Amino acid sequence: MGLGYATSNRGACHLRGYSMTLEWFAPQEMRLDPFTTDGKAAAQVQLQDKAAAEDAVGVCTFASFGATQPEKLFPMYNACTGENLSLEEWMQAGERIWNIERLFNNKAGLSRKDDTLPPRMTREPLTNGAVQNQVVELAPMLEEYYRLRGWDDDGNPSAAKLAELGIS
Repeated sequence: MGLGYATSNRGACHLRGYSMTLEWFAPQEMRLDPFTTDGKAAAQVQLQDKAAAEDAVGVCTFASFGATQPEKLFPMYNACTGENLSLEEWMQAGERIWNIERLFNNKAGLSRKDDTLPPRMTREPLTNGAVQNQVVELAPMLEEYYRLRGWDDDGNPSAAKLAELGIS
C-alpha cells in the first residue's frame, strides 16, 4: 500500500490502487507476498490504471470489489456504451488518464520529492502483529514504478510515453 499512497495522484489514497487486495485477499495463484517488494510496482501500475478507467465511467469503487479484474469490467462498459474496446484499450484509457493527471500535478509543481511517505513508515519498523519489523521499502519500488510508467527520474512522463498514449 505504501507505493500506492506515495504515488496517488490525489494524495495518499487507498482507492487509487488498493494493492492490499492482491496481498491478502486475491486467489492464491494471483496473490503477492506482502513482505517483499517483488511485483508491487507492476501491480500498482495496473491497479491505478484500472481505478482511473473505473472512475472515468462511474463504476462505484465498492461495486468493483466484486469484479476486481479488468477482464470483467470492460465488457460491461462496452455493453452500456455500444463501444467495442478491447481489454488493452480499456486499460490504456486508464493509463492515459493517470498520465494526464500526473502532467497536471507536475505543472502544479509536484514531482518525485512529493512521491514519498512519512519517515515513520519508511524508517520505524512496526512493533507487533503479522507485520512486525516491517517498513515500507519505497525507494526500489519507486524506481521500478517510474520505469514501468515510462517516466523520467523526477516523475515526469516521457515524450515517448505521451506519444504512445496519444497525449500531445
